[in-house]
Amino acid sequence: MNESEPAGGEAADDGDEQLIELLRELIRTEGQPETAALLGVSERTLQRTLASGRLTERMRHVLELRRLAARHEAAQARVRALEGQVAALTSELHEARGKPAPVEAASADASGPETPDPVAPERAVAPPAVPGMEQPVIGRRPAAQPRRPFPELVTLEAEEGEELVYGKAAPLIAEWRRVRAGHLDECRSRVEQATDWVRMCELELALISEHELTLPPDSYPWDRFQRRDELRRREQWLGYARAERRRALAWRFLRRVVTFGRRRR
Repeated sequence: MNESEPAGGEAADDGDEQLIELLRELIRTEGQPETAALLGVSERTLQRTLASGRLTERMRHVLELRRLAARHEAAQARVRALEGQVAALTSELHEARGKPAPVEAASADASGPETPDPVAPERAVAPPAVPGMEQPVIGRRPAAQPRRPFPELVTLEAEEGEELVYGKAAPLIAEWRRVRAGHLDECRSRVEQATDWVRMCELELALISEHELTLPPDSYPWDRFQRRDELRRREQWLGYARAERRRALAWRFLRRVVTFGRRRR
């Protein structure tokens, strides 16, 4: 990794203190050599960063992604816990409904045959088909547009009906989520992660400049000055990502030469 990044990439940021704390936590849990390898810097650069409290753009980018991934995992854990509670309550409700009710049963027997209920939506009879017209699906409702205070905010998780919010940008957002997950997946090869990083930066530039969307972790829409700054930052990240992909390809080629093609990653 190139350690001689421009001085502008080491400017202090308001959120750098939290990222520095995250960096210290990574060093405590993973060890200093592993953390340096993850960030693509030497251990000496890592020590200098801890001493000065200033992050390079590359380090800031990787730490921000790690923080987002940790928040995403915590949110998923909470969702899974809530889903378990809902499943338990649903099971109890079904068991309660399955128990016999003697009073209601006796009343039904005394009154004779059961009076049919009004036709339920899922049992409604569909109208006769008309050639050339699309027939409605009985019992299904069209996806409703999610309620959001700021439709221009991009979410990390997909929501039902979000294509009604994002419009033409919806396919790009779906691809952005996919390549972002690939970039964060440490089980993938360095070349694959770098390739996804390049594509992620390209998609972010399109979403910001062409569709004027705001990306996570921000929760309030950017004004034109913030958008200009974010575009410059993504352009810089794209340059880092392309350089990283070139290095990753070169290292992969070198390893294959040294190992006579036995190593593929």
